[in-house]
Amino acid sequence: MIFAVSVFLLFDAWVKERNPQPAAPLDTAQQAVTATPSPTLPPGTTTPESPAAPPAKAVSSSATLPVISVRTDVLSAEIDPVGGVLRRLEFTQHKDKVDKSRNFVLFEQSADHTYVAQSGLIGENLPNHTTVYRSEASNYQLGDGSDELTITLTAPEMNRVAVTKRITFQRGSYLIREAF
Repeated sequence: MIFAVSVFLLFDAWVKERNPQPAAPLDTAQQAVTATPSPTLPPGTTTPESPAAPPAKAVSSSATLPVISVRTDVLSAEIDPVGGVLRRLEFTQHKDKVDKSRNFVLFEQSADHTYVAQSGLIGENLPNHTTVYRSEASNYQLGDGSDELTITLTAPEMNRVAVTKRITFQRGSYLIREAF
């Protein structure tokens, strides 16, 4: 009998540990107090005013924006202006394992397969993977005699913060560097 009670109590504790009860929802007064803290400002500086209008949201479909095409000696890439997402990456020096007549495609966004590279910044009113970026051109190619190609994407200014995303390709390299 003692063994059965011990097994029951052990099983009950195990179930509680594996399936914690959801926390009770906070009322709005508590939520306001426990909001995500913002970074502290140095003494003597004032808090920037919040914008009257909400920040610009991403376009619902990237079909209306031109895709940014990039070509180097070893890569062919497509960058979506919505989020600056690297949505297609093709290795021009390597063949596909299944279909030897095609190049190997690492990143692809299609109806039946999605594998992309997204990046962004974390924080209120900062650009992320849904921000619409502007580019100077829609076609880039690594020129003869150039060892590096940098694509500069500019996010819309929010709360007096301007962010530029730089995607850099190098001759003979599969490494793609990204910096904000």
